[in-house]
Amino acid sequence: LTNLQQSLSDLLSQKEALRTDHVFNAVYRERAVALMAGHMLQAENSVQQGLANRLLAAMNPSGRWTSTSDTGWSLLALGQYFSDLTAPANEVAGRVTVAGEGDQSFRFEPSAYETFEIDPMRLLANPHVEIVSDADFPLSYQMELTYPRLDFAEKGYSNGFKISKTIENTANSETIHVGDVVKVTLQFEADENNRNHHIVLDDPLPAGLVAINSALATEEPVGESDADDVRSRYWSDGYYRFIPNHFEMRDTRVVAFRDEIWGGPYQYSYYARAVCAGEFRVPPTKVQLMYTPEVCAYTPETRVEIV
Repeated sequence: LTNLQQSLSDLLSQKEALRTDHVFNAVYRERAVALMAGHMLQAENSVQQGLANRLLAAMNPSGRWTSTSDTGWSLLALGQYFSDLTAPANEVAGRVTVAGEGDQSFRFEPSAYETFEIDPMRLLANPHVEIVSDADFPLSYQMELTYPRLDFAEKGYSNGFKISKTIENTANSETIHVGDVVKVTLQFEADENNRNHHIVLDDPLPAGLVAINSALATEEPVGESDADDVRSRYWSDGYYRFIPNHFEMRDTRVVAFRDEIWGGPYQYSYYARAVCAGEFRVPPTKVQLMYTPEVCAYTPETRVEIV
């Protein structure tokens, strides 16, 4: 038991290493199994609590960890840990102080929670948050910061990928008229030093365009006359063809998914119809690893005019 507690304590001091070369990328599985072992062998409460806190802190806003495997192990370990904890009968009281002023008090049952909204300007001016409570048992808290990346829209962004987008009128005219069919081409380059798993290509549509799904009987065929031959090729014009394992043509965007790609340049194209006149915002297009979202790239925001 002493050796186990020492091993668990050592694990607490280690930082998780995110990987991009593994299908499952189960970063927190080791800590989840360690928490289960510590719980089973009755390790010190402080050690178990530390492991549980690390797992809770790693959960993203959608309630998941880095992968399906990670999520399953983490939920199993946390479920066992919290199932044996007895919530005190007394209410929890305390206060939250932001930037040294403006206390916000709270009082709730131990099994409940409270949400506070923090003034972002005050926090930026003095980034200090203090939480004080009269509880004689551990309290878990989480801070979330949500903000728009305006710099992405202006300049784009690249971390592990590079991406660009073109909209070309198939009528051989630089001016796009209502009723014209345009070809949207997305080109991106993946780092050749990494194996890339579970890639998502997310392309928002300008309000004046609607994606054409030629698989529907109500849609006319568009594109090259030898489309079947073109689609069968994996390499064309200096690019690998990005052939999705799954894709979705939604009202507001086209999203394509692939399980794995090599490093190198890729190209994905689809067609859209201009349905109304005006000048429209073209939101940034994104390519991203689903389970390592910090590996991504965005195009800068542009505009398109339809007459």
